[in-house]
Amino acid sequence: MTPTERSHQISTIPLSHWLNGKISPDTPPSSLWRLSSPEPPSRFRKQPCHYLELTRQLALGGESEIGLFLGFKSSLHLNEMDIWVRIASLDETAYLPRNLRLMVLDGDREVVMQATTRETQQIQLEFSAEIGEIFGVKMQFDRIDFFEEFTV
Repeated sequence: MTPTERSHQISTIPLSHWLNGKISPDTPPSSLWRLSSPEPPSRFRKQPCHYLELTRQLALGGESEIGLFLGFKSSLHLNEMDIWVRIASLDETAYLPRNLRLMVLDGDREVVMQATTRETQQIQLEFSAEIGEIFGVKMQFDRIDFFEEFTV
């Protein structure tokens, strides 16, 4: 993604379908997301999985790239999922740029959680959502404005 690009997509496949075995984890919400869970996808096809994490690579301009991670697992509460969103430098020794903002938005696109980087290698937001609920992930830095919406 170049610095002036804006991204807005709505995931048509509910995230909960991966965990209950209805969808293979090799079928991410969009072609730009990749499975990053440590367990091989073939294992999940045989039985429902416990958690999944997807990764999307984002360019911040120049040679700087970060990973946007979206993870989800079944919650202890019926009809809920635990979800985490993380941004991290893809270079394990590098820090994220200062003032990069990560936000979680509700179905009305109101910010419900946010974090801003200082001197850190990653930031993570965690929350729970009900099956069928819509949420968005937004990342802003300089002239970059990334947003994607998901259905639990």
